[in-house]
Parts: sequence; C-alpha cells; structure tokens
Amino acid sequence: MTTVALNLDLPPQEYQRLVEAARARQCPVAEVVQTALSEWLAGEERLQQARAVMREFGQGLGMGSLANDVARRHDDYLYPRSQA
Repeated sequence: MTTVALNLDLPPQEYQRLVEAARARQCPVAEVVQTALSEWLAGEERLQQARAVMREFGQGLGMGSLANDVARRHDDYLYPRSQA
C-alpha cells in the first residue's frame, strides 16, 4: 500500500493528549491519528449519504396535498395494516 506523509501542527496540549492516548493503547502515535482520521472520514461519508437521502425525500415537498398528521400517525403511514 502506498502512503503519503503528512505534516501536522498541533498545539502542545493536544499533542500531549495524543501521546498519552497512544501510550494508553500501547501503539504508535501515528496509529492513533490514522484510526481517528479513518473514523472521522467514515462518519463524514455516512453524513453525506444521509444528506443525500434527505435531499431526495425533500424533493416534491409542498406539491399536492399531504396528510398534516404525519408526526402523530407516522407508524400508520410507515406500517399500514392490511385490510383483510
């Protein structure tokens, strides 16, 4: 795997907290940074996906007549009972 070097400037207090976290996990500082960055990037990806879904849901709002009791009866709309 190819890697890219990154120069990161941190305030001394944050760097000390990072060193302490690495020491507590018994791993290199770089591994803590890589893990934190990977988790943050994954969260950002989930957030972007959620935003895309919300944009899709929002399309067409205000067009036509919609029920005005969705907040109160959302389960009825999401899980309609069969008419059997």
